[in-house]
Amino acid sequence: MQSRTSTRDCRTNIARMMSSMQTQLPGSVHDYQIDPYRLLDDDLKDVYEDIREVLVRNTTQKELQTIATYYFDGKGKALRPMVAILMARAINYHKERNGLLASQRQVAMISEMIHNASLIHDDVIDQPDFRRGKPSINVVWSQKKVSDETHQTLSKLQL
Repeated sequence: MQSRTSTRDCRTNIARMMSSMQTQLPGSVHDYQIDPYRLLDDDLKDVYEDIREVLVRNTTQKELQTIATYYFDGKGKALRPMVAILMARAINYHKERNGLLASQRQVAMISEMIHNASLIHDDVIDQPDFRRGKPSINVVWSQKKVSDETHQTLSKLQL
């Protein structure tokens, strides 16, 4: 955890230095190639780990734990938690804070949990064979179990 924090702090400091640099010519815009996935890699891994932990801790049936965590493997685009974390980091930058607040991390977690619950609902309705490069949840488990899990996931949003 210490190395993740120091890596994040280093990236934050580099971003601060880069944001204060002046362009060489008036009106010119320097082209920076920034990959948000690389920038937020540690944060996204932590968010997915926290989601899995919350779901496992709050789900008593072992099979529902497996279903609940099936799509939280970090294989999706993670657009919602990425936007939440980027906005949080932008706000924190201006408040001269390096880390994410617990409430900011929760926004990222909740946005991804709601999105995944909607994906599971779509799988039940549309009956696709695959999602995110693996068998869809409705192919692996019965419709009733998947429906139960969706309700479980949504109920955990109170965190």
